[in-house]
Parts: sequence; C-alpha cells; structure tokens
Amino acid sequence: MAKKSTKNQKTFVLDTNILVRDPDVLFNFEDNDIFIPGKVAEELELQKEGNSSKAQSIRELWRRIVEIETRMQPDGWSSIGAGLGRLCIELETPYDPHFAKDKEGNQIELEDRPDNRILQSAYRKAQELAKKGQTLSDQVILVTNDNQMRSKALRLGLKAERYFHEEIKEIDILEKPIKNITVQEEEALTKFKENDLIVSVDDPDRRFRYNKGKLHEVIKRSCLGFYPKNSEQIFALDALLDPSIKIIALTGHAGTGKTFLPMIAALAQQGNVIGELESEDGLSKAKKKHLKKAKHKKENYQKQGSPWDPELQGRYERIYFMRPPIVVTGKDRGALPGNESRKNHPYVEPMYLQLDWTITEIKKRFVLKEDTREKMRDAKKIDDLNIDYIAGITLYNSFVIIDEAQDLSTFEIKQIVERGGDTTKLVFTGDLSQIHELSLNERSSGLTHLIASLEGCPQFCHIHLVTNQRGDVSDMGKRIK
Repeated sequence: MAKKSTKNQKTFVLDTNILVRDPDVLFNFEDNDIFIPGKVAEELELQKEGNSSKAQSIRELWRRIVEIETRMQPDGWSSIGAGLGRLCIELETPYDPHFAKDKEGNQIELEDRPDNRILQSAYRKAQELAKKGQTLSDQVILVTNDNQMRSKALRLGLKAERYFHEEIKEIDILEKPIKNITVQEEEALTKFKENDLIVSVDDPDRRFRYNKGKLHEVIKRSCLGFYPKNSEQIFALDALLDPSIKIIALTGHAGTGKTFLPMIAALAQQGNVIGELESEDGLSKAKKKHLKKAKHKKENYQKQGSPWDPELQGRYERIYFMRPPIVVTGKDRGALPGNESRKNHPYVEPMYLQLDWTITEIKKRFVLKEDTREKMRDAKKIDDLNIDYIAGITLYNSFVIIDEAQDLSTFEIKQIVERGGDTTKLVFTGDLSQIHELSLNERSSGLTHLIASLEGCPQFCHIHLVTNQRGDVSDMGKRIK
C-alpha cells in the first residue's frame, strides 16, 4: 500500500553528485520521499562501469535500488523501508526549453543541458505537488552539491539545499589542540580521550600521550638523523613509530611535514632498507665526518629505543604509496596511455619525488643498501597502489601512506581502511583547506569522517601540524586569497 502523505512530509529530488559517493544515501532522509530524475538515473547508468571506487559505489547503490523496487506500488513509488519514505525513479521525459517561469512569472528559455533536464524534473514535481494557490510546492526540495545549480534552482523559485547528512557538524576536532597539564593534575586523567596530546605547564619539554588510562611520556628523538622541529612533529613521530597505533591522520597546511614524517618513519622501520654503516675507506672527508657522527648517534639511539632498535628494524616489509587522481586545474586530460602502473604514475609521482629527496638527505648521514627509488622497487621494498583497484586486497606487514586524503570520499576511505591487516599501519595525510574534488568540502571529506569516527579509539591518533617548516616561499601561499 502506498504511504499516505503527512503534513510536513517533503519530497527530495536528488542530483547525481549526491548519489555517486554513498550507496546508503537513500536511507538518510527519514520518512520523506525521494525522487530521482530520469537524467540522474541515466548518468548513474553511464558511470557504473569500471573498477573505480565511484563505479563500485554506484553499482552498490543500484543493488539497493533494485531491492527497494521489489516493493513498488502501481503508482510507481516503492517503500524504502520501515519508518522511511518512498522512492520513485522517473523515466526519461522529452525536454521542454520553456518549462519554467522566473519569480515574476515571465516565461524563460533554458537550453537543453543535463543540469536543466534535472531542474525540469524538479520543477514539474514541485508543480504537481503544489497546493491550492501555489505555483510550486515548498515541500519539494532539490538536493545538490553543485553551487551553480542550487543558485539557478532558487532563481526559478525552487527550494534547493546542500546534502547535509554527510557533513560533520563539529569540525573543531580537525585542528586538534595540544592540551596542557600541571604536575598536580597528572592524577586527574578522566578529562582526556584516547591519544590526546599533552604538554606539561611546569616543564614545556615534558610531553605526554594519554593512552588506555595512563599518561605515556613522549621523548623527543631522532629518526635516521632527522630531529622533529616542534611539539606537533614530536608527537607525530612518536605515533608513527608506535606499533600499537594502526591508523594515523596527519593534517596541516603545506610545508608542515605531514608527508615527510611518515616517509622517514616508514624507511626507519623497514627491514633491509637501512644497511649497517660501512668502512670509511674510499669515502670523502665530508662523508667520513657524517659517518663518524652517525656511529656516535647510533650508540645513543639504541639506548633510547630509536630506529636503530632491532624491534623497529624489519617491522614492515613493504612501503606503499596511495594518492587520489588530483588534477589541480580541474580540467579532464582524457585517458592516459599505458598499463595501470603508467596511468597511476602522474598522480603518485609527487610522493616519489619526496622519497628521492628523503633518500638524498639520509645518504648524508648513513649508507643505504638500496639508495634509489629504482633499486627499492626492484627489491620489492616500495610500490604504489591505485585506489580504484584495491578491492579484495589484504595488506600485511606494510606501511601505507595515503597522501592528499582530503580528496577521498567516506566510501573510499572506508575501502582503504578495510584493506589493512593487523601488521599494517595506515597513515592518512591531507590539508582540509585544499580540497580539489568538487563534490566534497571540509565537512564532508572522507578524511574528516575518518577523524570524527575514530576519535577516542586506542589504535587511532590524529595530529594537526601547524608550523610551516618548508620555508618562507611556501608560507606565502597562505596569504593568497
């Protein structure tokens, strides 16, 4: 039986960009009805092919739709489920360029474009459900994350809004502050959450991380000759070297070290990457000086549980890089030539450039066994993964760095997390002020959802890096408006 309308029941008309990222989106509108325009259904059909995470999400959405439509009534509406509204998918209808009037009642002409076809469907549904005396129903709402489309809908007299369900309301957690504590307060631990970062008021050089009901002191230490530059980096390096923390989120602006720190920590914990210090024979005077310093540091590091500790060496067999296909200009470059590896190369190359620089700097202090990216790849010590092809993979004994994670959807983040085995560490890095994916914002990014969902979990730690260490040129980028 078709559900009876209630006084405050709304009909939400969904745009394509609302449906492509979350296969469970249809269950998020409470007891309101959902209307999918024919053009949206057509676009979903065209985008469901392939192995991309978006295509996988759309196919899962269609499976949900098919199951819902087993309950279809003669009027074309299907019950979504107990306590929920109804779903109707429109059949494609002919386009009328004169379907709408402006707010003054003047007939307007709109060219035949996909967005205008979706607006036509929403407009006609609002006309159909309008009450006596109304031209358009105020209970019909177009939901789209396309700002231009919302603006056009409002000018046509339609109600339109963003999709709020996927947005995190409280985003203060994104700029996770370091908390202060006095010596007298060390016993009052109930106010802290798991992996809160704490600095002593009495002695700023004493740092703690709250974990499993205790304050664990965090000691500033070197990693392969690199010293963290500030408190946030000290906390980050401590978490990156702690095997009990399986998932880490590093956020911050450009130049704060959110990619470099995981890179150096990964190299420090990979077996056979760092070789024993070799003889000084045949080395330059400068190199001998570096080796002498390194030998001295090595002895000290071993006492501090440093990267030279045997327990750290060989912890991870392979380092993986992952990065979404970001095109800064927003322009589609078309299909890339070559196999999967070659197609993925332009997107992960920035991570390999960071690796090249890191190796060059390490070689000033130590002798490496594999001292180039090519040698590391040949030895199967390092590789990159295409996010679109990770379904079914299980990652064991791996240190995985997911860069630019702010451009991943919640569905994509979840897919990556579910690939990790117990012996794998996942490190997500990103700058939530620089989101290139048009369907995402700071509140709806998958990285934001990761942080909000896992906050308080003993195996998760989020560190927000604040200070730019790259240099004045990079720092000036923040001034550009």
